Amino acid sequence: ILRFFSFKPHFTDPTKYRNKELSARFSTNYSRETIKWQRNLVKNKLINLCDTSNINRFKYYKELTTSKYAIAPFGWGEITYRDFEIFTSGAILIKPNMDHISTWPNFYKENETYLSFDWNCDNLLNVLDDSLINYKKFIEIAINAQTFYKKNILGSVASINFAERL
Repeated sequence: ILRFFSFKPHFTDPTKYRNKELSARFSTNYSRETIKWQRNLVKNKLINLCDTSNINRFKYYKELTTSKYAIAPFGWGEITYRDFEIFTSGAILIKPNMDHISTWPNFYKENETYLSFDWNCDNLLNVLDDSLINYKKFIEIAINAQTFYKKNILGSVASINFAERL
């Protein structure tokens, strides 16, 4: 079981200088409407705010580490790899509300480890406006999320907690 927890992701300090306001790179090219409907809503809301087109992995990770905020719409499910990439990058995760789902560990604590918006995206621009204006107020969210993520995936305590849970 310890090998499962032996990977060492690269973490970027959330308090480091970030010259980009927002990252929102995601695909909308899915055959299933259930996968792409929300992504299309988000993309349409962001059309004048940021580029949502795909870029290569290296540029994507670099962008995350230089962005204050990153948006992660639902995909094949509510939880996406992008969520954890955002935690490690030190950006603040902005995601559709996750109150309906129970996870262990609970990475999705609204206004503590992520910022949420309504599933229909009606309040997305308001959330973005408020967060961009008040970045210093919200940086604690990125710090909390990254600290919680590290605590629950790295080291012997994480592996013991996982084994006990299993």
